[in-house]
Formats: sequence, structure tokens, C-alpha cells
Amino acid sequence: TPSIFSLGGDLDLFSRLIRARDEEGLRDYAHACAKMTYLNSISADLPIVTIALVQGQALGGGLESALSCNLIIAEKSATFGLPEVLFNLFPG
Repeated sequence: TPSIFSLGGDLDLFSRLIRARDEEGLRDYAHACAKMTYLNSISADLPIVTIALVQGQALGGGLESALSCNLIIAEKSATFGLPEVLFNLFPG
């Protein structure tokens, strides 16, 4: 979508895995997402500070990614949300 950037989840893959009842695929996907966020939250075990710059919308995984940083800089017009709750999913 123009003007929207997100490191959020791959909803197409997520829905295909659910429809296929691919439990192993869902588990692998969940572990990959959690690992990325965890590595960011510990600054990849390096002596660095992680910074998220939010311009526009930070939704779902994009917000979770920003929250895993040490610092968030957001424009006044930035918006934040967790649309997973609309699907009865618990945000990461």
C-alpha cells in the first residue's frame, strides 16, 4: 500500500497455513517472528541502540517491531494499532 511500510506479518502466508492446517508451518512462522523481535529487543547482542522512526501508521507487526526498539521517534501524525484483536488474535 502506498505510504505504508511495515515489517508486520504475512497475512497471506498465515491464512494459507491455517487453511492447510499446517501446524508445523505455523509454528515455524511464529518462531521466526518471535526470533526477529527478540534479536531486535536485545540489540542483536551488540553494543548498539535500536531506533524506530514511525511516519504514518504502525500497525500489527510493524508496531510490535517498533516496540522492540530501545527508542521510538514518531511524527505527530503517526498512529498506532494492533488490528489482530479484530480477528480474536493476541498481539505479539
